[in-house]
Amino acid sequence: MRNASASLSSDPSFSKGEPTLGSCPILGDHLSRIIRLDRFNGWDDYAKFLPKRMMNDQKRQWRRIAANDAQVRSEIVNSKEELRRALDWMLHHKLAWLKASGKSDSTFASPEYADFLHDVVQYAFDSRHLLFSKLCVGEDIVAAGFGYKYGTDFMIHNLTYDAAWQNYSPGRLLLENMIKWCFDNGVALFDFMPGEESYKATWANDEFCVTDYLIPVTLRGSAIIQWHASGLSTLAERDWLKVVYRCLPRRVQQRLNATLLAHREYAGQVKRI
Repeated sequence: MRNASASLSSDPSFSKGEPTLGSCPILGDHLSRIIRLDRFNGWDDYAKFLPKRMMNDQKRQWRRIAANDAQVRSEIVNSKEELRRALDWMLHHKLAWLKASGKSDSTFASPEYADFLHDVVQYAFDSRHLLFSKLCVGEDIVAAGFGYKYGTDFMIHNLTYDAAWQNYSPGRLLLENMIKWCFDNGVALFDFMPGEESYKATWANDEFCVTDYLIPVTLRGSAIIQWHASGLSTLAERDWLKVVYRCLPRRVQQRLNATLLAHREYAGQVKRI
């Protein structure tokens, strides 16, 4: 959360007895890579800053993908129905990429997260803060990405491509077009947000530290924070507790399992015994 203390301290909700940042646990600090676009006179000037080898490959990939029998075009999503379909496409291909990479992300795969992401993107679209772009070859989407524009800042949230087209580097081609859009629409700072992906360092020309806070907005959220702060969540992961669990009567185990499934955020590792 960039400048969280500055932006939230002035929020009226934090003057009504609700949690302040000072009382909320800090999850950690992260490095966020950024492009300060205002240091360049447009895309052509910025392109001179980028590695020559990569830019030569960009040109080569544009030629290769254009050599297909269908038109190559970059589009901005501008309708709610198109937005829903494009986001579903992204979720599908992101999960396929995670599976092919042998990576596990149960949160990303959950229906609740998909619903949450749809709500966030829809809200950003309605409030005119959303940039959702896709790269198409004919009628096929080969890459899609979206982020949020606030003032002169743009934060890219996600970028996904179809693995069937990966030899054309479609994600990188789309990223180029999104950065060009930012140059043309008054964006001064392009924020890749925290993450260790190596491509971010290649495109960025600056960085800053981001601090994550865990801020409860409901009584249930406050209880979850207290659960973890008390150390009980760590205690629940101990091997001795698993041994005790296995010694319980089957009926007690079943009742405990039902309770843990209903409140899985408290359960630590116990539910996987």
